[in-house]
Parts: sequence; C-alpha cells; structure tokens
Amino acid sequence: MILGGKNYCAMVNKQMLIEKIKNKAKRKTKKKKLRCQFDGFDNGFLIGWVPAFVESIDIFIQGKKVATGKCDQPRDDVKEALGIDAKGFRVLLDGHELEQHWSYLPELNITIEAIEHPRVKVEKTISLTDLVDNIEFLNQRPTRDLKVLIEKSLLWNESYYFTQLNGDRALPKNPIKDYILFGSKMRLDPSSHFSTNYYLDQVKEDKGQIDNSLVHYLTYGELNGFKPNPYFDPLSYRKLNSDLDEWQHSLLAHYAVCGQSEGRVYNDTTNFPVVTKEIIKHVEKEFPYPRKASTQDSFGHCEYVIWGKNYAFIVGWYIGENPLLKLSLSVDDSSYMLTEESVHVEVFRPDVKNAFSEKNVSDFSGFLATVKIKESVSPVNQSRALFVHLIDENGSISVPVQSLFLSEDDKVENCARVLNCWDPQNTQHQKKASDVILPIIQDIYPVNHSVWAKRVDFGSQVEEPKASVIIPLYGRYDFMRYQLSNFARFNGLDSFEVIYVVDDPSIVKAVEELAVVLHKTFEFSFSVVFLEKNVGYGQANNIGVNFANSDNLILLNSDVIPKDGSWAKELVHQLNTLPDAGIVGARLLFEDESIQHDGMAPMTLEQFPGLLFNDHPKKGFPLTLVNNSEKAEVCPLVTAACVALKKETFESLQGFDQSFVLGDFEDSDLCLRALENGKKNYICRHVKLNHLERLSQNIIDTGGWKHKLTLLNANTYSQRWSKTLQDLYPDHTKGLTNA
Repeated sequence: MILGGKNYCAMVNKQMLIEKIKNKAKRKTKKKKLRCQFDGFDNGFLIGWVPAFVESIDIFIQGKKVATGKCDQPRDDVKEALGIDAKGFRVLLDGHELEQHWSYLPELNITIEAIEHPRVKVEKTISLTDLVDNIEFLNQRPTRDLKVLIEKSLLWNESYYFTQLNGDRALPKNPIKDYILFGSKMRLDPSSHFSTNYYLDQVKEDKGQIDNSLVHYLTYGELNGFKPNPYFDPLSYRKLNSDLDEWQHSLLAHYAVCGQSEGRVYNDTTNFPVVTKEIIKHVEKEFPYPRKASTQDSFGHCEYVIWGKNYAFIVGWYIGENPLLKLSLSVDDSSYMLTEESVHVEVFRPDVKNAFSEKNVSDFSGFLATVKIKESVSPVNQSRALFVHLIDENGSISVPVQSLFLSEDDKVENCARVLNCWDPQNTQHQKKASDVILPIIQDIYPVNHSVWAKRVDFGSQVEEPKASVIIPLYGRYDFMRYQLSNFARFNGLDSFEVIYVVDDPSIVKAVEELAVVLHKTFEFSFSVVFLEKNVGYGQANNIGVNFANSDNLILLNSDVIPKDGSWAKELVHQLNTLPDAGIVGARLLFEDESIQHDGMAPMTLEQFPGLLFNDHPKKGFPLTLVNNSEKAEVCPLVTAACVALKKETFESLQGFDQSFVLGDFEDSDLCLRALENGKKNYICRHVKLNHLERLSQNIIDTGGWKHKLTLLNANTYSQRWSKTLQDLYPDHTKGLTNA
C-alpha cells in the first residue's frame, strides 16, 4: 500500500465516517435508542440514515412538510459502526418550499420522520444562515445559475435591497441568495429600477408559481413586453433605439446603466418623453373620441387608484411649476367631480427626476393622495375611464388613471399597494398618516362590518361555566391539538367553556375535521365559531365574546400552553377578589423558562421619534433574576395573549378597537381604556404559562408592507395615548418627540 494513495485515503475517509457515527451515537442518552440520523447536507440534498425496514421518509421544517424521499442508499458504515442494519436517504430540499416568514427566525427545526413508522424520527436545529447556504435549487433550478443571471443582469443593488429589510431581520450574509429564496416572495425589489409589485400586477398566470420576479422578467417578461416599473416599456425602448439590436443584455439594464446618461429615454422626433407617449397611447387606445395631446401631458401621471366605499387612494407624480394644491377624480374627463376634499403628501421619486433631467424637477415629485368620495356617487368599475385632476394655483390638468383597483377585490394586495408607497420615517408621512393612509386602509378592512358567524359545539357544554375561554385561530390551526391535549390532561377546565374562533376561511374545512378527531381523542368538550371572512385579531375576539355564556372571560392566544391545571381558576379568582379589577394578566414564559411577558411598557425607537411601541421589560430574563411575588400586583399594561376580565367590562369598553388594522396595540389600547374608566389592571406572576410568541400568526406576505402596517397602528396608538403614557411611564417615553 502506498502511503497517501487512493486506497489509503478511501480507507481513512471511511474510518472517519464510522467514528463520526459513533460519536453522534454517544451523545444520545442511554435511555434513548438511536433509531435514525441526519448527517447534514450534500449539494442541496439532505442525507442521513434510518433502520433498514423504513422505505421512505417525510421531511418537515417548522412543522411544514417540505419533502418526501425514498430510503434506498446502502449504509454499510452504520452497520460497521453501530451494528444496525440501515439504509441511507438523499432527498432534495427545494427552496420553493421555504416560507417567507422563516427568514425572521435565527434557527429552524428540521424533523425527519419515517412514513408508517412515526416513532422513527430525528429532530435537528439548524441556523437560518446554514439552511440558506445549503439550499442549491429553486423549483429544481440551480440557485447558482439564478445568482449568476441576477449578477450579470446589472439590475442588482445590494444596498438598495438592504433598505427594504424589516428591522426584525438580521442582514443576510448572502444577500443575493436571500433575495432568491425569500426576498422575491416578500415582494422586495432587487434595485430601484425594478418594482416587484408593479411587475407582478401585469402577470396573468398564477403568481404563486413565479419563484423570482426578476428572473421571470429577464427570461420571459421583457421579451413579451411586460413593464418592470411604471415608467419603462422595453418594447418602446427598443423601437425608439434601433441601435440596440445587438445589445445582449436586458434593455432595462441598458437604460439603467447607459440610457439615462445618454438621453435614450427621449424620442428623437418629438418633445415628449417615453412616459408621456405611453399615456397618450393609452388614451388613444381606451377612449373612443379623439383627444389631442398637449404639452400638459408631460406635467403629471397617475399610476393607479384604489377605489373604496368612502375614499379613493391615488398614486402618481406631478412636475408643474407650482405646488400641487389638491386632486379630484372624474369619469371620462368630464367636469363633474366624483370626489370632494383631498389630502396628499409628497413622495420621493428619483425615477421621475431622471426621466425629466432637462427640467429642474424636485426629488419629491411623487404624491400619495386620499380623496373623499361624494355620497351621491355610485360605485365605479374597471370598465369606466377615470381621470385625475391635478390642481395648482394656476388651474388644473387632467391625466388618465392607468390602473383601477377596487378595495374589496384583493385586500392583501391593495393593502400592500398603499403601504409600500408610504414612508413612516418621513415626518410629513407620519403626521398625515391618519388622513392619507388610514382612511383607505379602513375601506379595505372596514371597521364594524357585519360578519356571518356560526357556532358548532363538540361535546356537551357546561350549563353555567365559571368562565368562557376565547381563543382566535388564524393559520396555525394545529395548535388546537396541543392546547386541547393540555386542557384534557390537567382537567383544569372541566367547569369552563372553551370557544375557538376561526378567523381564516382557508382553514375552515381542516378545523372542522380536526375538531371531530380531537373531541373523540381527548373526550374534552369545546366549541368552534366559524367566520365567513378574516376580520383580524381584535374583531375575532369581539365576536367570540358575543357567544360567551359566562360573566367571566379569559382571552387566550392559540400558542399559549398552560403549565398545569390551576391557571384558569386562579385568574378568575383574582379577577373576582382584587379591588376594581379591570384586566388581570399572567406571566408568560419561553420554552426555556425565561421571561416572555411580565407586563408591558411603552418604548421609543430612534428611527421613529414620534411613535410609541409596546415593550416587554425583563424579556429573556431567567426567573432567578425577576420579581417572583405570589401576590397579584398593579400593572397598567398587560398582553392579551392571556388575560381575564369581566364580560360586562369588555362590553362597556366596546371590546377591542378595530381601528388597529389586522392586529397590534389592541391589548394595550384596551388596558388604557380600562384605566380611563376607573379600573385597575393587574398581573399575577405566580400564574405561569408558556407562550410560543407570534407562532399562532401565519404571517401573510411578510414583506415591508406588513411592517409598515404595524407602524401605521403605532401611529394611531401614539396619537391617542401619548400624553397618558408619558404620565404613566415618564422614564420609558423620554425619547418621544412630536407627541
């Protein structure tokens, strides 16, 4: 044998693998027999081994099944190391299966489970960075090929991409791969020249099948005339610049890198920019009567209007010599206005400044406007031609609306269209949010709208329950299984009424089927209220309370798991014995027994000086370093993840305020209204439950718009309660300005 030769290296590698298997086995407890093993990743494939009798496995990440594979790889090394007859698996993990909200988690749980042998499974915690590094395919396309395509496109701007990341996320170590796997799903933009939302609005195919919008544009969209942003038409650009026939890259890339500086955006034979020609072409195509183009066309543009029940939201730009004073809408460019008063804010639009580089155009030539619809106006539809009238001190011009969206059609998309334009770090945007942004958001998600609801009882119900436990369900309905198992195990809720409220139409059928199984399995009675549509956390609780049969209420999140059977009785006891009790909260713990919630307090953030947010002091502290009083103590703000209060109190406060759209701040707002009505709020630190914080929320489309929705709710909360919170918590509100 030659030292260092091929055979020797193979023998050494095999011996190292055997030692690795043995070492992993040693780390298992003596009581737990090693039944299978996850070895890691190999070129995008998960590899490991299972007992020889297992034919196939399922792979889960955070409880979601992401892959299924056969176990057909020989693993003689396992037999040699452990004396176990084993077979290996090698299963592709495709990035298409990743959920966008996983990008907010520092670590992810991978579970490998044998099909038909559920006891044969292994769990592994892996960092998000390691997972991203090891994903090599997206919809069976190598991610390295996609990365090369994006890099060579000249349309990737790392710094611009970073500006869109939610503050809750750490900056990714591999930004392009993060964009490939998560960013595009969140509808983030790769650069200022490519608008993901605008592009996808033009695509008629199933948007869920487009894994990366920029890749789709580069490989298909540009050739078929899809526009990557409101101001660039690739077909017009090529037609107006015939010398680009030999250009081998994206036309948008040419415009971004060369076209602007070379003046390519202009048509050589007219004085009108390409943007204006697109408006004229649209008008000539859509309207039957002749309309002569004038130089006024180049002073303004309307990208889209969202038409609601009471308000219309307008997005566009204006470059007149005088400031824009107000806006209005009409049908077919008539003199009859559909709208009354208007409020608008200016928007940063570098694209407009670049397109009109020969003029002294402001950086903030864009606008967001909300106009009040006249009561006598009938609802519009996409078949009518809308015009926006842009009015300054010298008169007005009218421009056609390029796209019209109805507020009730696609709530999530429309909410994103509004909030993606809003800049909460802009002082004017923040001050005018209640006039410009909130009205149309409340048209998209109407306040106090009637909702059909149906209660279904599973098992015999308690005639006079000690309390009604209200638990909203959204997305993660599987938490019912864990909660009901816990309730049945500890027998602490036998005299209570448990009501789940399904606030997600997409899971109704699954909940119905699961509820039947869980009732038979645990022999524990409960009820489910089904709602016809998603109404948000606060309204779901309000509706649940309407079905409550007890004078005492417990509001509970679906991801809160009790530690014993005494918690509910103790909360109700404290509620009925504490003086002037309004809302009584509990201590919530993470899985490692550290503090998650021990009362709330307001806090300020430097980047949003005019806003107040909810803070959880002592969060993450071990129990040995915090107050462990066995008596209830006054606490002005407690989280509604687990609280007790009288039904009479809840109804006198009119429940959770629906002004907070889709969640955030309802609980602290309710607490402050209770104080305002002469009540005292308490926390019972001796009542402890585990809280899997925010896992009960199936975060929909967690892009920048959802973060901005939280900021919009913070704006509403701050305007309402800043003075009260400054009096209650002077040390916590020192950083507040513009209160």
